[in-house]
Amino acid sequence: MTTHPRAVIAVWLVVLALCGLGYPVLESRVQAPDLTVDRAESVAVQRLIAERFPSLQAEQALLVFDSDTAVVDTVEFRAQIERARRAVESVGGMTVLAAPTDLAAQQLVSADGRTALAVVAIEGDQSHRVAVSGDVQEALSALPDRDVVRVDLTGYTAIQNDVIIAEQADARRAESLGVPVAFVLLTLALGAVAAASLPILMAVAGLLTCTGVLLVASTVTSVDPLMLSIAGMIGLGVGIDYALFVVSRFREELSARGVTSRTDTDGIRAAVTATMATTGGMVLASGSVVIVSLSALIVVPAGVFRGIVLGVGVAVATAMLAAVTLLPAVLTELGPAVNRWRVRGRSIDSDDSDAARRWARRVMRRPVAFGLAAAGLLVVAALPLSSLRTGFDLGIASLTEHPSGVAAHTVAEKFPPGMLSPMEFVATGPEGGPLGAEAGNAVQGFADELRADPRVAAVLAQQSDGRVHLTVVTRAQIDSAAGSDLVAELDARALAASDANLRISAGGAPAGLLEISDAVRGAYVLVVVIIVLCALALLVAVFRSVAVPVKAVAVNLLATAAALGITVVVFQWGWGEALFGFESPGFVQVVMPLIVFVILFGLSMDYEVFVIRRIRETWDGAAARGATDPVAANQDAVADGIGATAKPVAVAAAIMVVVFACFLTASTLELKQLGFALAVAVLLDVVVVRLVLVPATLRLLGRWNWWLPAPVQRKRTSSLR
Repeated sequence: MTTHPRAVIAVWLVVLALCGLGYPVLESRVQAPDLTVDRAESVAVQRLIAERFPSLQAEQALLVFDSDTAVVDTVEFRAQIERARRAVESVGGMTVLAAPTDLAAQQLVSADGRTALAVVAIEGDQSHRVAVSGDVQEALSALPDRDVVRVDLTGYTAIQNDVIIAEQADARRAESLGVPVAFVLLTLALGAVAAASLPILMAVAGLLTCTGVLLVASTVTSVDPLMLSIAGMIGLGVGIDYALFVVSRFREELSARGVTSRTDTDGIRAAVTATMATTGGMVLASGSVVIVSLSALIVVPAGVFRGIVLGVGVAVATAMLAAVTLLPAVLTELGPAVNRWRVRGRSIDSDDSDAARRWARRVMRRPVAFGLAAAGLLVVAALPLSSLRTGFDLGIASLTEHPSGVAAHTVAEKFPPGMLSPMEFVATGPEGGPLGAEAGNAVQGFADELRADPRVAAVLAQQSDGRVHLTVVTRAQIDSAAGSDLVAELDARALAASDANLRISAGGAPAGLLEISDAVRGAYVLVVVIIVLCALALLVAVFRSVAVPVKAVAVNLLATAAALGITVVVFQWGWGEALFGFESPGFVQVVMPLIVFVILFGLSMDYEVFVIRRIRETWDGAAARGATDPVAANQDAVADGIGATAKPVAVAAAIMVVVFACFLTASTLELKQLGFALAVAVLLDVVVVRLVLVPATLRLLGRWNWWLPAPVQRKRTSSLR
């Protein structure tokens, strides 16, 4: 990188130009998240419905007709219904099953007569249904007289289509807010515009490269908005952080070598080489911990988690790649010019290392008191996690200006909310065969039992070739707390009613959401165990210690639990509704705790690696000088390491908090929750963990901080020789 810097920069510019051209193509390929579970029963039921009840197709959706002035019986209203029917049937893969003008369809008309529904069937797999739903909504938007009778498509896929648009807009808005604020913070902290620009440019380079990689990946797998939003959020944060650490260390090395001119090429190359040998290695170690932690999500048997692993993993990898290839080449070219365009009143050499050292020594003088206070604070913050309740919010509340959202709100106001996405059951005999007489009676009894439930608005039965299909319309929305409980209860009833001669299987979107919720909850323990073991192994190799990695994992688990506990208070208990502009559904999005835990654990390790590596570097230097008092040497190493890293860590954390907090402006609840949890976690990590728990625990452990088993130590010494 330092021998041929211009060639490296030229190659990067070509790659970035190609990736930038590919970004619109990637956005056009975005699909709804794959929320199906591997080998899910709901998917099997969907195939069975398509085979035995072909008229129902793969999904049923609603056309919602609504007027402020006209009623269904008027000429204008009926004309709009017929126009909508023709528009829908002109789109391949769409069939009108029932219209409000059909005989015996009065249940599709609201009590005031100004709103009506038509039931439509959509065929094909998810990607096909996404495309068809978009085509239908476009056709409906072009209909005349929409000011008299508005008509829109709503349902599971239609809602997901509009959520994609909303989340993409949310992500762009958050990033457009976060980047300028990050630049201002960097400029104030580093004291020079040139130095402040580099972390931003490296983060953008990493994100553009990530876009190119995901564009290639989109030819063999789906790309969804949640994947891209989280990848952008994390990629921007770590990209700025990694480059900031490298630039800060490079300026230290220039100052230590007295390099003041760009003509001193040997001094500049030596400074870059020393920077990459220290901080560059830290970047690789930190990024590896994040990626390994993230990879634990693969054990969740659902496509949406594999997508997040791919998206965020690529974002972190490309951020690392930019920091260890493009950035050293740019620094080689810049040399001391990295300090150009200084900010008036700000010194490029100013830092708070002495204050940080004094604080670290104060903590180490009373490590038990400070350690217990910090740990107690985290424990109290983590307590609400014991009441964690998860569910699935479809994002309808964020779609007030989108066609499917407007239609969904209309359905919820004037019809049983469950009409938006009914629960489906298919009853068959053994091995999917036709029902016997006794089994048929049992199915009838099951249907009657559901009809008698006051939470069920309607149960519609259809027979075909000895099998029975039940459509269950509930009085609760499927993405509400009450709706989630009811779906789980109905699924349990179906299982209890099944026997050797009868199988009642649950299908439809509600059953699919229940399956992914169960899959996520079932994977919690396994994911945590995998992350902890992998992190321990990596940190032992990086720190060449046993006690420090164990301490790091334990403290990070506590800090992550505290951040999730605060998230429960704000979003589940609803204490932040007025402040952050949302209405709590009474639960946390089911995918959030696991995603947040994995990402937070990895990001917490970022700062751990950066700080501890610097402390270890100081400790090794003292050992090489033959320090005779290991206790004093340990305290000096801790104080010096924290002092040297305090400013870059504080700046990096402030930028992370800003980037994540900008996602609180999102209209979609899951992005709000994710941004809040990550911002709070980084704040806790830097203020409570880095400034208090790290010096306190390292002081209490003393010389045991750097202990390795004798066989491992001998093997390492031998390999170094």
